[in-house]
Amino acid sequence: MNRTAVLTALLIAMPTELLAQRPTVEAAAWSISPFVGVARHSPVGNAWGITPDRSHTLVGVHLEAPVLRVGAATLLYAPSITPIMRITHQPGAGSDDVKRSPVWGAGISPFGLALRIKLSPQLAIFGRSTVGAAWFTDQVPVPDSREFNFVLAWGGGVEIYRSAAQSVEIGYKFHHLSNLYSRPQNPGLDANLFYAGWRWYLRPRT
Repeated sequence: MNRTAVLTALLIAMPTELLAQRPTVEAAAWSISPFVGVARHSPVGNAWGITPDRSHTLVGVHLEAPVLRVGAATLLYAPSITPIMRITHQPGAGSDDVKRSPVWGAGISPFGLALRIKLSPQLAIFGRSTVGAAWFTDQVPVPDSREFNFVLAWGGGVEIYRSAAQSVEIGYKFHHLSNLYSRPQNPGLDANLFYAGWRWYLRPRT
């Protein structure tokens, strides 16, 4: 085969390959993932939360609907609902803080985006970020703060497919609470949250 024939074959093949990678708009096909997350001993930093000695337990649901697909990558609308939030105070050794009773709350994050990249028929990795609000039974994280807080979270993890309609998610998220200085006290509260969930696809994935 001469060079002209080879070049012609490549020119014919290239548009087909490019078409396979063009973005496609996805039809709404929701999936739901109940999860349980735990974080111990809130980290303290200068830019975010500065409240130490708090631990978190979250029980919620991650929701997802695909928006756009490019090859193995899928962009998703990804809100979340957290009907159970428990924050406990565990003063460290030598701390002068008076131990506070556990605080319960619930939250919703209607603004969320996720990016999932499928590595194989059995495995994918994902990143997710959400913005929302939470309400608590007492002022969080300290007195003279507020029961209402804004919530910002981001992180990622792995998804292990068990079938066309079910998968296991294991992930991490940085979780931040703040009242945005709407009260005299706004020290902020952070958590390094590790969670596990089980995802159901309401329409089996392809």
